[in-house]
Amino acid sequence: MRNKYANAAIVIGGNHINTLGTIRSLGEMGITVYGIVSGYKHNFIEYSRYLKNFWVIPTIDKNIINICEKILFNEKIKPVIFPCSDDAIFIIDKNINRLINRFIFPNISNKEGKISYYMDKQNMVDCAKKTGLITPKTKTIVLSSPYNSLSEISFPCIIKPSTSNCGSKYDIEKIKSLTSLYKRLDYLKDKYDKMIIQEYIQSDDSIMLEIIGCTLSNGQIYIPGILEKMRHYPNKDSSGSYFRISKNRFNLNYNLIRDYFLNIGYKGIFDIEFKYSDNKCYFIEVNFRNGGTNYLYTKSNANIPYIWFLDSINKLENQYIKDAKIGKFCMYEERDWKNIGTNISFIKWVSDLFKTDVFTTFNIMDIKPFFVRLINKVLLNRK
Repeated sequence: MRNKYANAAIVIGGNHINTLGTIRSLGEMGITVYGIVSGYKHNFIEYSRYLKNFWVIPTIDKNIINICEKILFNEKIKPVIFPCSDDAIFIIDKNINRLINRFIFPNISNKEGKISYYMDKQNMVDCAKKTGLITPKTKTIVLSSPYNSLSEISFPCIIKPSTSNCGSKYDIEKIKSLTSLYKRLDYLKDKYDKMIIQEYIQSDDSIMLEIIGCTLSNGQIYIPGILEKMRHYPNKDSSGSYFRISKNRFNLNYNLIRDYFLNIGYKGIFDIEFKYSDNKCYFIEVNFRNGGTNYLYTKSNANIPYIWFLDSINKLENQYIKDAKIGKFCMYEERDWKNIGTNISFIKWVSDLFKTDVFTTFNIMDIKPFFVRLINKVLLNRK
C-alpha cells in the first residue's frame, strides 16, 4: 500500500505482540512504518509486510535515538514515534531535548523526566488517589535498608518492581505470609533497589480490566471501551491470554481516568489497568505506551495508533473517533492453549477458538510473522 501521508511512523519495542499490533494498525492504514525491535534471537516482527525498514538491536537503550536520527535522512517531515515497551518510552522521555525539534512523540509538557517520574508505581498510585480513583494500599520498600513496618502488611499481598522499565513481570508475585515476604525481598535485593508491596484485591467476582486510549491535542481523552481479561496464563495474576471488548458493566468512572491524564498533562497513547472486585474498580497501574492488546481495539472499530497519528499531524477528523464494538474476542494464541486441562477443557477452548475475532499473531493479511513464530516456538522449541 502506498503511503497516504507525508509523515512516517517509527515503532519501537520488544519482539512482542504489542509491537506487531501497532505496526499492523498503522500499516493497514497506508502509513510508512519503520521498526526498531530489541532481541536478536528468533525475531518474528521483522517479517511483517507493513515495514519499510527494520533494525534489530540487543536492548532498548540510547542507540534507538541514533537510529531515529538515521531515519530522518529518508523523511522530510517529522516522523511520529510509537513506543511499545516501558524501556522505549523511558529512553524517549530522557532524550526529549534531543528529539523535540525533529520528531513527534508521547510526552508530559515536553519536559525530560516527567514520564519517568510517573513510571514509578508509588508515584502513579499517589496520583491516582489524588484524582479520586480507588487504589489498593501501597508501600515502597528500599531493599538496601532494614525492612521496617512489614508487620503492618496484610496478607496475601502482591510484590512488584517499583518501575516497569527496570523490572520483570516474572518478579511480580503473590505472597501469603510475613516469612515468605522476608525471603522474597532478601532474594530480590541484589536485583532491585526498591520493591512495591500492594494489597491483594480478590473476591469471587474479581476480574482484570484494561483500557487503551489516547490524549488528543484538543484536550479530549479518547476512551473507546473496556477490555475484559477473561483468561490468564500461567495464573490469575499474570498477563491475559483471552479477552473481549465489554460494556461498562463495572461502573468504571471514565471521567476520573480523563482527570488523571489531564492532571499530569500527558500527551500520547496510554494503557491503564484496573481490578474489579466487590463492586469496585481498583486502579492497578498505567503504562505510557500502547498496550499488548491494542490490535483487538483496531479490529473493533477503534484504531488507536491511527487516531493518535492523525491527531499528531493535525489531520484527525471526527469520523475516526468511534467506540469499540462490544463483544469482539481476542486470543493470545501462543499462551492461551496452555490453559487446556488446568483452567479450561479442550472442548471449551476449541469453542472459544472458533468464536475468536482477532488473534495477536495469526493474521491472514500479514501471515509471515505467525509462521516464523510457530516454527521458532513449536518446531524448534525456542522462546
